[in-house]
Amino acid sequence: DSGNTKKDTVQGILDLAGGGGAWEHIGTTDASNVANIDFDSGTYTYSMADYTAVVFYFVMVYGNTASQKLQLDLSTDDGSNYLDNFDQGAHSVDRDGDIEVSGPTGDFAELTPTVLNSGAGAVNYSVCGSLYWPSHQSAATRAMSGQWNITFGDASDPQRVTGFFYTADAVDSGGIDAFRFFMTSGNITGRISMYGIKDS
Repeated sequence: DSGNTKKDTVQGILDLAGGGGAWEHIGTTDASNVANIDFDSGTYTYSMADYTAVVFYFVMVYGNTASQKLQLDLSTDDGSNYLDNFDQGAHSVDRDGDIEVSGPTGDFAELTPTVLNSGAGAVNYSVCGSLYWPSHQSAATRAMSGQWNITFGDASDPQRVTGFFYTADAVDSGGIDAFRFFMTSGNITGRISMYGIKDS
């Protein structure tokens, strides 16, 4: 039956995309000119142990001060403290095909390794994209890593950035349980959504 075949095909696509209940929406923050956007138990109820990974989606995220970079900090104690040793690699391509690479960043991860020339209210110079973080719940005393894929405006020279970062110091079993997004300086505006991925 062609109707059943079509239905089965659509269901198969949904299952492959995580539509069979594998993705759970944890929470969305619509921020306007705030110091940082936090994902911890103070904002949303979740346990990293319930997921194999979490994914963040950025929609029109920008700095309220010009010429800043989007940052990420990670916590192992629900945001009471944040880690102070990261390393990363990034590959960015601008509209002219020029390539830029970023190195270590110290006590945070830089999701935009070059300057995000946003400026107050300049939403056309904003970050869109995603960040993937495995839960690592059983990986005791190991460095932990994530990856991102974003685009952002840099004045008249928009860029696409793919990159990875890891905690240069080992993290005990239990892993990362809180995330903080912020700008190098000044406040941040935009929407960030957090999803949890389960095996089934």
